[in-house]
Amino acid sequence: MPNEHYKKYGREYYQKNKARRIEANRINQERYKQEWHDYKAALACAHCGASHPAIFDFHHVNPDDPDKKHVNRLIKDRCYAQAYKEIEEKCIVLCANCHRIHHYNEHHEQKNPPAAVPAEGAWEEANLLHGE
Repeated sequence: MPNEHYKKYGREYYQKNKARRIEANRINQERYKQEWHDYKAALACAHCGASHPAIFDFHHVNPDDPDKKHVNRLIKDRCYAQAYKEIEEKCIVLCANCHRIHHYNEHHEQKNPPAAVPAEGAWEEANLLHGE
């Protein structure tokens, strides 16, 4: 089977060049980490404008998207290109505080929907009806 030939060749090549491949992989991972850090350093919170790279959360605009991928998981799994795409297409950048506040407000709006605001003059009309 031709596929087995390539697998065997790949294993042999790796064994012969193991130290070189490990070093090349280490260098690539350092480069990707630096690129990720530089990318985050160029971002700013969409709400307050804070711009420190350590504070960012990537909020998915559509939380019910079945194709939603967690950016932190993609970065952990070294899928940097996929993480950049996910951020650009499906997320807004928020600092940790604004992200927490956003979800807090979202949660409380679901529990306590805002009361309908009466039209202008409705309070006066209601008071007249009640004899006040």
